[in-house]
Amino acid sequence: MSEHEAEALAARVEGIVEAAGLRGLTQLSGIADIAAAVTRLGALAGGLDDLGRALLREHAADALRAVRVKNAAKLVDAGLARAAVPSTVASEGGGVAAVVSLPEPWPEPVNGAEVLDDLVKAVRRHVVLGEHEAVAAALFALHTYCLDAAHISPRLAVLSPTKRCGKSTLLNLLATVVAKPLLVANITAAALFRIVDAVQPTLVIDEADSFMAGKEELRNVLNAGHDRETARVLRCAGKEDGFAPLVFSAWAPVVIGAIGELPGTLADRSITIRMRRKGPSDRVAPLRRRERAALAPLAQRCARWAADNLTTLGDAAAPELSLDSDRAADNWEALVCIARLAGGDEWHARAVVAAQALSSKAATEEGGTELGERLLSDIRGLFESRAVGDRVSMQELATALAGLDGSPWGEVSRGKPITTNYLGKRLSPFGVRAKPIRFPDKTRKGFEYSAFDDAFARYLPAQAVAPVTGTDSQANSLGDSGLPDVRVTGAQEAPLGCHSEGVTDVTAWAPEPADLAFEERAAILEYDAGLSRAEAERRAREELLDA
Repeated sequence: MSEHEAEALAARVEGIVEAAGLRGLTQLSGIADIAAAVTRLGALAGGLDDLGRALLREHAADALRAVRVKNAAKLVDAGLARAAVPSTVASEGGGVAAVVSLPEPWPEPVNGAEVLDDLVKAVRRHVVLGEHEAVAAALFALHTYCLDAAHISPRLAVLSPTKRCGKSTLLNLLATVVAKPLLVANITAAALFRIVDAVQPTLVIDEADSFMAGKEELRNVLNAGHDRETARVLRCAGKEDGFAPLVFSAWAPVVIGAIGELPGTLADRSITIRMRRKGPSDRVAPLRRRERAALAPLAQRCARWAADNLTTLGDAAAPELSLDSDRAADNWEALVCIARLAGGDEWHARAVVAAQALSSKAATEEGGTELGERLLSDIRGLFESRAVGDRVSMQELATALAGLDGSPWGEVSRGKPITTNYLGKRLSPFGVRAKPIRFPDKTRKGFEYSAFDDAFARYLPAQAVAPVTGTDSQANSLGDSGLPDVRVTGAQEAPLGCHSEGVTDVTAWAPEPADLAFEERAAILEYDAGLSRAEAERRAREELLDA
């Protein structure tokens, strides 16, 4: 180490001692003040190497001895141990040992509201997400640094109705800004509680839908980690240790990404963010290595805010939340406390509104995700073939789906035809919800065609537009007159998306002389003037009306 590096390290160590508040203690300082300073010391020491931690231990102990604190070295060791992160965790077999780390806290105090605002901006820059979902993600990220102040750590469920909705992008982004991130695509119950007991990481679990089904033990450990008081797993040691009972901790923040739904008990302990596919008008930036590196200062600011406010946060009174259930209020308690302390009234209000919006959404039914796209595709086909009207009740739509040849809807609901309940739950993740609609006989719950516009645009491929007119041979063949041979072969259908009130049937029609004049003039304008068919028809209609 060069002389310059040694001086920089010494200055950094002294800065941590000062920032932790150890230099501000006096002989009259109470136990609470001493404990708070030692706790902050441990949080601020996260980025130091072994040499730096040894120097910090000596400086911090000297600061405590100066104000006649007994057992100063032991107190410092306890504070550093709480935030200590081993460089490796022993592994068996051919795997590589797990490594997690805390970011080095920002060197200066930070504004909590600005940190949360920047977290929301980062999330919405890279992922299509609503305001409430972005608020939940930002608060959860800061919560991972404040775990010591929490009694409940909700699981953050990031769920997609189908693939390519940005789920993995959001998980990668969170793994860049949370405390001690460990991103995995598969995990067993035994590995989970052992890694949590060893290093207390923020587990970011992707692809949960592919391996969690039927894994009751894994689900049980994830459920246990929700509450600090129950976050323990009891196992027996091996024969060589006399099968002694050992207690492992399951207390750690967890993010779970899945396509579809989580098991009911795990969903109940989760704050759920529902992803949606990018629409034609949505603009998001890709999350590449350079963008992730640029988020490092944001993680450092989170670490610094937590170090400065952990004691105050731990003493904060629980907020009174009026949500759908006590469990939902438990899930949001720690996050709303963070919002209130970090961002004042404005962020407190944003957190409460987000909690009310996200906790009020009914859980949807488990099932395959490709089936969801198939459902949307079949519904679009029913609308476009006029098998159902522009307004359709839930029961009529379910009956029409069940009658489609070769579709799964005739036996999808436990071997029986699709029900209105199944239909509503399956469409809800796509943002399509039934509403009361007035039909000729009575008002019933159903859907308007326009309710599907956003879902069709996001999840179904665009369809080719069929020609407006044509012949049996070449598309632009000319008759003896030099004009296109225009034929009317069937019913005149309204363009897709044009739904007229009161129109219940459109039948085939025979052209009147005026119609023939209109077709002739439109054809001339289209082919001689090079206009689009729609523009040619518009001008022909105006000319005939003027005449």
